[in-house]
Amino acid sequence: MRTKILSIAWGESLAARLLAPVAGKIPADFAHVCLTTTAAESMRLAIPSARVIDLGMPANGPFPAPDLALLASLEGEGIPTINNIILGDRVLRNLPPEEARRYVSALAGRLVDALGRERPDIVLGGFDSAHAALSLAASRRLGIPWVAMHFSAIPQGLMNFCTGISPNTPLPIRRPIDDALRAEAKRELAEFLNRQNRVLAVRSAHSVGLVIRRLPTHARRLAQRLVDRATGRLNRFNEATPSALVRQWLCKRKNLLLLGRTPLMGIPPEERFAFFPLHMQPESSIDAWAPFQANQFYVVEQIARAIPTDMTLAVKIHFSDADNYSPKDLARLLALPGVKLVDPKALSRDFLKRSSIVFGIMGTACLEAALCRKPVIMFGNSPYLDLPGVSRAERPDQLPALVRSMLAAPPATEAQLEAGFMKYLSQYMPATLNDWNTPLSEDDIERYCSCFLRLFNHLAGPATRA
Repeated sequence: MRTKILSIAWGESLAARLLAPVAGKIPADFAHVCLTTTAAESMRLAIPSARVIDLGMPANGPFPAPDLALLASLEGEGIPTINNIILGDRVLRNLPPEEARRYVSALAGRLVDALGRERPDIVLGGFDSAHAALSLAASRRLGIPWVAMHFSAIPQGLMNFCTGISPNTPLPIRRPIDDALRAEAKRELAEFLNRQNRVLAVRSAHSVGLVIRRLPTHARRLAQRLVDRATGRLNRFNEATPSALVRQWLCKRKNLLLLGRTPLMGIPPEERFAFFPLHMQPESSIDAWAPFQANQFYVVEQIARAIPTDMTLAVKIHFSDADNYSPKDLARLLALPGVKLVDPKALSRDFLKRSSIVFGIMGTACLEAALCRKPVIMFGNSPYLDLPGVSRAERPDQLPALVRSMLAAPPATEAQLEAGFMKYLSQYMPATLNDWNTPLSEDDIERYCSCFLRLFNHLAGPATRA
């Protein structure tokens, strides 16, 4: 029997490079839901043999009054509220609330209708944008399994399937904890501690030279948006308008020019300090995965209120987001007692190793700190919580006591760290880097085929049938 999989709003390039080759090697039929007719046309050009379902969402509206009964019926355990979905979307959050709600209502209704007609065996969604959470809600309502692909940060090249808008909802498809996994865990730990592996990331334009080098890319992007708007192809509910792009670019350049006026640390301080690296924002790892901690200024304030008075709080500006903060934003952080800012170009690992405790929302820095056997307090629901020395901040008023207990606890032993890292690794399967600028080889496609076959076997198991 062939498994029927419905992808939701995947880009045509990624669908062509990954899903189409996989479909040719496993017993599965992929169909692709596209939000607009323009996106559907692009998908058909990229994959001529593909079955494409066009939701026909108007690129500019208008949409009828929201169906509040429908929207309320989609909310439930493990599903973001509609307001959270809107506020977590990088485009909708900037529209008038009523207009955003009209769009979400129309999209939700069309997704429910499409999934009801198609009745796929699996819906393949994602974490980004409103359509991701709405596809999860519609799938849950209809009793259709929904999954999204999540990739490991350390080591890179592994993935699993999650069942919710959180990386800590993996399907229990685990590798056996055996000698082979133990050897892998030891090797990856050694490479990490020896700084032989690193997390892929793009630095923000932190110098005039970088700004100049990236001008052609930004110009092409703006030109394409202008063409799309002139031809009626610009979807203002999914993409920033040309004027918004220009405003953002000018604001970021101004922030970059003024960044040097703010006192920033380049090396760890001599005194005892806590470390909190800011997230890049907007980004799914905070806006979708940890929406109640998306106000990072408030999170920093919570930490500043909770740490001992003899401890400094070093807040590092994200190196991919250095131009996202105005002098006013940075002054707001520095106004908190004990807070100092860390230069985005400084090495995070140096601060991690010298810190007494590390705080984070969902970031990879928390995993790095745990592997360095530092006490870690996280605010989001993360798979890193299974590692020794990592705890979650549940309530702000309990945070000071949690900080004291974490500072007093002995560090994890090497054996405890190895066991926790093995458990963490066991939930992932071999895949590729989460870098879609790199072409996929035949071996890469075979690894993804293996991942999907394990997914099929799991969903066909007795527990699912019951």
